[in-house]
Amino acid sequence: MTPLGTTPATNGILGVDHYATADNVANPSDGFHKQVSLLNITAPSAPLPANSVNGQTASAAIFSFNDGSTTQIGVSNGTRRYQLTGNITPSSSIQGTTFLPTSISGTNTIMQWGTLSVSGSSTRSASFAVSFSGVPFNIQVTPFRSSSSSPGSTFVYFIDGSSITASGFDIINASTHSYGFYWTAIGPK
Repeated sequence: MTPLGTTPATNGILGVDHYATADNVANPSDGFHKQVSLLNITAPSAPLPANSVNGQTASAAIFSFNDGSTTQIGVSNGTRRYQLTGNITPSSSIQGTTFLPTSISGTNTIMQWGTLSVSGSSTRSASFAVSFSGVPFNIQVTPFRSSSSSPGSTFVYFIDGSSITASGFDIINASTHSYGFYWTAIGPK
């Protein structure tokens, strides 16, 4: 019997995504994946199909689909489907944006972050690099002070709730000292 993947026909098919089989080396790479190529589908059907050789059913399936503008990657257990990728290039800078995995049937979610300096007794606007499709679900602000001088006993800051929009928000620093603020926002894309 000829091992699978040793004939020209199967090597041509399997060789795209897999390392060659029957390589007869000390540490064989027989059948390991180089990559996984996917064709777009709506979603795996429920229940997930059983293996025709041993009848075993997969617990989950990874698939690709078109979200209306580009190909995305999803995972499904046959009942629930989750989107793992988004139309945002993740950033690893001091101000950035990333996509958060979310239910395919729900609203996509993104997280954004940044810093902002606010002088004492003043208000400053923070702008999101990517506008949310609605008001953010949550905004968190953490103050920091770069100087070693004492901030004094009065330390009051807050987000002006009436200023929150899909494109930004205002931080009010009611203390007499200047502060820097780290902020994080999570919301719909």
